[in-house]
Amino acid sequence: NPSTMIEFNLPVSSHARVEVYNLLGEQVNVLVDRNLPAGRYSVTWNGDDLSGRTAPSGIYFYRLSAGDFSYTRKMMLVK
Repeated sequence: NPSTMIEFNLPVSSHARVEVYNLLGEQVNVLVDRNLPAGRYSVTWNGDDLSGRTAPSGIYFYRLSAGDFSYTRKMMLVK
């Protein structure tokens, strides 16, 4: 899949950050880094890194941090 949609809910207004990491733990991209009001959100990662280059196929992780809450999920980029 050349892109993926990441959906999340914020129960209260907070600073949200969604980051993408490779298997080595290196940051690949930052998709969200701003204050958001409470609500439902979705962000799309199109497989690009911070420089705008296409990341190679493989397994990646995204981490959502908002206030004191944080979770990490696995995803696969297939071209």
